[in-house]
Amino acid sequence: MKPLPKHLRPRYRYIVVSIESWPTAKLDKHTFQQAIWTSTSRLFGDTGATTADLFLIRFEFSNGSGWGIIRTHRDALSIARPSIACISKINEFPVGILVRGVSGTIKSCEDKYLSKLSEPVIPGEHLFNTKISPSFTRGHCIDIQTDTDFIGATHLDVT
Repeated sequence: MKPLPKHLRPRYRYIVVSIESWPTAKLDKHTFQQAIWTSTSRLFGDTGATTADLFLIRFEFSNGSGWGIIRTHRDALSIARPSIACISKINEFPVGILVRGVSGTIKSCEDKYLSKLSEPVIPGEHLFNTKISPSFTRGHCIDIQTDTDFIGATHLDVT
């Protein structure tokens, strides 16, 4: 079977997102894809979700931070961006998702947006509430582990 001519093929855009959560959060490609589909169908209904056709192409997540590349139809960016922005929890972990940019090819996404995302996570300890608590430093952000949860802080908060 011959491939479709170029003018009849679907046009896609690729959205690069960065993901942040607590260092103990467990996310994988399948659960993130499910969260995208659920958010889109809740916000725009089944017809909007079908129109956007959001699909997770690449995904990486470890130590509370990661990134993903999401494919959508060119004409459905107005559906895709708010759907991604509405995701606030995955697997009962709070999640922050930031759209880094949109591009026409996966290669240009990697070149433009993914080269700036590498921030190492440094485990350590900080004094909090008169006791030493384990912490995870990522750039200017510090996640201090308490008995029940994490507390987000900056270097100015702990010095």
